[in-house]
Amino acid sequence: MLNIIRADIYKLIKSKVLIWDFLGLIAILLIGNLLTINGEGLMTLISDTQNLNQVNYSIKGSAIMPELLKGSNILVLFLIPIVINVFISDFRYATIKNNISHQYTRASVYIAKLLICSLFAIIVPIFYVLMGLILNMIFNGSILNVFLVDFINTFKIILNQIPLYIGFESAMILIGVLFQSNLATAMFTILYQIIIIFITSIVTSINISEYDPITCLDKVAYVNDLNLSQILGFWMIGITLMIVSMCLGIYLFNKKDF
Repeated sequence: MLNIIRADIYKLIKSKVLIWDFLGLIAILLIGNLLTINGEGLMTLISDTQNLNQVNYSIKGSAIMPELLKGSNILVLFLIPIVINVFISDFRYATIKNNISHQYTRASVYIAKLLICSLFAIIVPIFYVLMGLILNMIFNGSILNVFLVDFINTFKIILNQIPLYIGFESAMILIGVLFQSNLATAMFTILYQIIIIFITSIVTSINISEYDPITCLDKVAYVNDLNLSQILGFWMIGITLMIVSMCLGIYLFNKKDF
């Protein structure tokens, strides 16, 4: 399994997917800071049912880091090319059989790929908030407004978001294995929230946003306003989504004929 992980990380780095991903994140941060210069400040990255993802870029210093994580649902989009490159593209180029033919079980291949994606579910948010802090200092000259409490809050938010990121990545991989398509994986992730908003507007008897992992990502950013049961609830949503998607994904993967 370690050989698969090493090989896929090398392939991911060589493909320049990470470079374009990180440049895209920097572009969003630049736009947010430029909006602040023009006097607007607020930037809603993707609409959700509770409008929790408004990021105020006029906040100065390290306080911008937990603020940026109020729009964590945008980071899910930047996980799409990573998931596709690590796993789903193997179906398109018929390279998935190379790992299987080297006496790796299909379950171990699947889990190895998920572990790599999970690693970047940690790296991407960390890069995003640190780059956000750097750009904030460049635009606002706020080097004196750096406080340990903001780093602690940021760490707590990312820690509690990780199960949700991994759960949704697992769902992306499941869709990719089911359709063996890069496009299906991307479209599922992009259209998912639109579908959730549409369903929420019809099914008013259930507050779907309470269980929607993408909306929950933004809720976790308000970590200091949450109680322990709410935080555990977010963890359960992410872990449940991960386990269900992974079990179904491995089952389908074992049934595929390569």
